[in-house]
Amino acid sequence: MHPCLTIVEVQHAIFRQVRLGNHPTRANPTLARLACTCRTFNDTALNILWEELPSITYLIRCLPRNLWRIESISAHKQLMTFQRTMLLSDWEIFRRYSSRVRSLTAFESNMLNCETLDNNVILSLSHPPHNGPLIPYLKILCWTVSDEDHVPLLPVLFTHTLVDVTLPSFSLRSPEIQTRLTSTCPSLKRLYVKRLYVKVASERERDNADEQRALSESIMCLHFLESLNCQFCTLDEAAVLHLSCLPSLIELSLDLQDESYLETVKRSLVPPAFATLQSLSLQVDALSPLISFLQLMHFKLRQAWFTVKAIPTQDVLHSFFNTLVNACDPVQLSEIMLSVGSRRWLSSAQREQVSLVTFQPLLALPNMERFRFDGMFNILLDDEAVKTVSDCWPNLTSFSLNDRTVDFAEIDQPYSEIPTSCGVTIDSSCRIANFITSPINHPHTIADFLQDICPRLCSVSATWCEYMDENDMEQCWDAWEGVNNLLCFLGTEQATQDGTGEQ
Repeated sequence: MHPCLTIVEVQHAIFRQVRLGNHPTRANPTLARLACTCRTFNDTALNILWEELPSITYLIRCLPRNLWRIESISAHKQLMTFQRTMLLSDWEIFRRYSSRVRSLTAFESNMLNCETLDNNVILSLSHPPHNGPLIPYLKILCWTVSDEDHVPLLPVLFTHTLVDVTLPSFSLRSPEIQTRLTSTCPSLKRLYVKRLYVKVASERERDNADEQRALSESIMCLHFLESLNCQFCTLDEAAVLHLSCLPSLIELSLDLQDESYLETVKRSLVPPAFATLQSLSLQVDALSPLISFLQLMHFKLRQAWFTVKAIPTQDVLHSFFNTLVNACDPVQLSEIMLSVGSRRWLSSAQREQVSLVTFQPLLALPNMERFRFDGMFNILLDDEAVKTVSDCWPNLTSFSLNDRTVDFAEIDQPYSEIPTSCGVTIDSSCRIANFITSPINHPHTIADFLQDICPRLCSVSATWCEYMDENDMEQCWDAWEGVNNLLCFLGTEQATQDGTGEQ
């Protein structure tokens, strides 16, 4: 054996590459064989093999076979149960492997071929004989099981080494979990609180109040958070004020739907609130109170994502974009996503019309890379408007407008012909464009236009409106295939010219 293979750091580098070549949620036979090959590899290979677990059942399967069994309770669901009490020798085996685990994921219990835990398994694991956590060096815990019977396992999974935790919102109603989370994990950096299911209105209102109180109290005890995602859970004013003063917080996702609540939070904040924030995601009922909230802020955001229920007018939308630009450092902000509208469907005649004038304030952001706008609007753009966007945002890598409802203004022939009822998505460094479109008649002019506004574009594809018949679909396919072939030719020609110029 070469001496360099005895260096632990070299072994880690090699074995991690071996793990990357396998499916992350399946057993890794190569690493297992490496662990059995020689004593030099054993410890390192086992550490890498057990570092990330997709289920706690993998640890149980290492215990003696007469301890546990698998029962089929449905076509796609299995139940793991214990046949006897766990002995100290069983706990020693469990500890031998659990001490190597750094990341544990507990998926939704109704997944296909999922092994759920019986109550006697949960009871045994939640009362280990030793003083300490079930997995002593766990760093990442993602628990997305909706079955509340599994909640007793959570307190024994909390450890002082945890830095990243994902929990269902209902779990925080347990006083033990709330206490253990704040006392055992004081250095927690990322917290994601996920709502897994929706109850009837009366139960939901009561549970939401309990979850809001528990989550707010927990957050008040966490002083090193870098990322918090509780988009479907509302925090009280004291918790928001605490977050606004954290020096390490760089990513925040909140639910601020109630207008009166938003006004109360606004009065409590003292500048410079959220001074270190780089990514902000807010869910609100309407844009108007959000505008007044943003007027008091000054962020250094790179990402700004907003979800709004009520559909605003064109003037309110323009005012929002203007306020957002003024509230952020224009050099830093590079990604904006705005999703507007409830689930109620509006016909084209009922929708507000939006033009380039609405988005005009955003053109002052020179480093925009990704922009997405979804909502019940008719968006009117002509070729000059699209060129203006392209010129103002030279670094644009992803551009998405409203999926299906972009209506381009009429453009004189033969310069270019842009189809009506066309959804536009341009992504992947502006090299690929996808169109939801009606038939086109002049592929060459379309290709020239796209090449003009996106010089790096080398491929296009299209899908069709549902009401199109089979003949129209075939014509549409042939026309857009022609556009794609022309773009490939134009891109090759441009690359050849660039190479000749460099020579």
